[in-house]
Order: sequence, then C-alpha cells, then structure tokens
Amino acid sequence: MSELEGESKKVRWAVGKFRFEDEHVEKWVKIGSSINTEYSYNLETPIIVPLNPTEGLLKFTFQLELLPDKGKISFNGDCYLFSSILKPLIMVLSSDKNSIIRKKNKAFLDLLKKFLLKRCLDHAKRIGEKDGIHFNSYKFVLQHYGIEHISFDNKEKKIIRY
Repeated sequence: MSELEGESKKVRWAVGKFRFEDEHVEKWVKIGSSINTEYSYNLETPIIVPLNPTEGLLKFTFQLELLPDKGKISFNGDCYLFSSILKPLIMVLSSDKNSIIRKKNKAFLDLLKKFLLKRCLDHAKRIGEKDGIHFNSYKFVLQHYGIEHISFDNKEKKIIRY
C-alpha cells in the first residue's frame, strides 16, 4: 500500500467549482429512427496546476458522441481539487500513465475520473438538450459506470454524495 493510499483514509479530498468553456454541439441529420443506445466518450485529465498548498486547478477535456444519428458534444473544463495532501495528489496525477505511483493509487484515480465523468455527462446532457440532442441512454450510461449515486451541490458545484 502506498503512503497516499494510507493517508487518504485519514484525509479527504474534494473537487468543486466546475467551469466549462469552448462548448461545441454538432447535431447530425437523423436517418431513420433510433433510440440512441450507442455512445462513446473521451475524458482527458492530464493537467493540474497547484494554486496553494491545499488547492489545485484541474483542467480536462471532454467529448461525447451519441450514435448512430444524434451528434457530438465537446468542451474544455476545469475545477478545483481541494486536499490537505495536495502535493502527493499532484505527484500521482502528473506521473506517467504506466508508472508504479499510478498503479499504487489506482483507486484514487478511478474515483476522481468517476466524479469528473458524472459532472461532464450532466453538463453534456444539459447543453445537448438546448440544441435538440436528447441523450436517451443517459441513465443507462450512469448505471454502466456506477456513477448514478454521485450528486453535486448546485450552488458550490462540489460533490456532496457518492
């Protein structure tokens, strides 16, 4: 067990204050009828910028394609990562993908990705519906990734329940 895993049981971390920009929605011409059960997504979280000892800016990109005939939604975003052990978390996030530190802290990385994925899917659904792209398989996708129970405080945009 790595030091970070041992510490994470004592010290909590949170993400919050989400911001989205460069939103692009492409609505495709509907061919035939479909109930939109196919999808693919890409979520990249490679950049974290330390702001102070307990707060870091986490930047990510997100892209969702609803197949076969719905469209594509993409945006850049950022949020804050809050923790009293920010320095070790930054080391984990900035390490190479196949490094030992990532393997030892897979639970943290997986949970962070789940939180970001849930928030990105919520945002993609909201902006897609404004342009007439309905994400009919939204609940199925949430259940598939085990993120249907994650919720956010609407004022602060912080995770409040998992």
